[in-house]
Amino acid sequence: MGVEEEGRFRETATASQVREFIVEMAGREVDANIDQGAAGGAAGPTVAINPQPARRARRTEEVFTVEYLIDLVVQFQTGLYKTHYSWREPMRDICVKCWDLATAEDEQIAAVNFAGFLILPGLISAMRGVKRGQSVVEFLVQTAGRRQPGRVIVDKARILLEEREPRTEAREFRPPTLASLAKQVDKCIDEDRFSAAAGVVERMHAISTGVEIQPPRSLTELRAKVAALHPQADVMDELPDAADDPEGLVVRVETVQKVWRRLDKKAAPGPTAWVNITIILMMTTSRGVDGHAKLLAANESFTRLSNKSTNGSLHPTVAMLWQIGRNAMIPKSDGSERPVAIMDGWYRANGRAVVSEVAEEVGRALMPYQLGVGVKSGCEIAARLAQVVYDAD
Repeated sequence: MGVEEEGRFRETATASQVREFIVEMAGREVDANIDQGAAGGAAGPTVAINPQPARRARRTEEVFTVEYLIDLVVQFQTGLYKTHYSWREPMRDICVKCWDLATAEDEQIAAVNFAGFLILPGLISAMRGVKRGQSVVEFLVQTAGRRQPGRVIVDKARILLEEREPRTEAREFRPPTLASLAKQVDKCIDEDRFSAAAGVVERMHAISTGVEIQPPRSLTELRAKVAALHPQADVMDELPDAADDPEGLVVRVETVQKVWRRLDKKAAPGPTAWVNITIILMMTTSRGVDGHAKLLAANESFTRLSNKSTNGSLHPTVAMLWQIGRNAMIPKSDGSERPVAIMDGWYRANGRAVVSEVAEEVGRALMPYQLGVGVKSGCEIAARLAQVVYDAD
């Protein structure tokens, strides 16, 4: 369409012609201002076309199953051990919005935004490896300003996965080389993960002495192994009805604020890229004059989520997303294996907060049979009593 023709169209187009024009000019945003003036006549109302950018038509939101969201979450497990100070503020703002949306009435909105929260650090790690891609801080600031930041993160994660080389279950296993393991050692040391670095050194020693590295189990094999080791749930695993305890367990924001300081900075990551050092920095440090208020708001938001998890009012899909665990099979001396589930860092922090609320009561109720929970200096007391018994013999 030429300039003169477009100009005439702008002055006299009817509503039906406008729709055709928009379809023809797909990809170009227009702003239609319908004028119901006297010029309409038999041809219908005239429309003035403003060439200024306009809002795009709302797309139909795609509905995700919880299985799809779980599979998406576990695709982004590369731990985010180091964060730039400019990332933490928007990351915390995103988390607060996602936590609040996780308790929304619409279960799909709640699940997608909670999944986005779980994916966030892994997505940042993936974005850092993309050449000439969007900067991390730009993405975080823009996403923090969105109404549903978790949905933006999920969409971005899907795009990155599509751009990756497709991976198949039947791909050939290639054992690690000494050179590749040496790079892993350097990476672990750079991230202050000395225990992990020592583990990689042990693998290097095994390879150098001729030990053959076995391929890892497939996901299907691992699930079958875990299922065989764990009995199916029965009625004894069901919690009492909420009506039997209307008050329930209430986690206080003061308790949550104390939890972050007690987290182990060197703890192994769970199924997501959230690691304790990142959680601690994000929830205990803030810049600016309103930094304290922002931290308090974030802790209050997480406390609300925590109480939703303890009183059973979280949506089932959100609860399932938060119960994802990373499985590790620990070999035993008799040749069998012990399964260990490593949960997400936020899940473990929530558990610490819950235990802190009931520890004192539990400690009093179970004394003198246990000294490990809810008893101050319990380990010291146990050691002294053991020494007394030993000396008495």
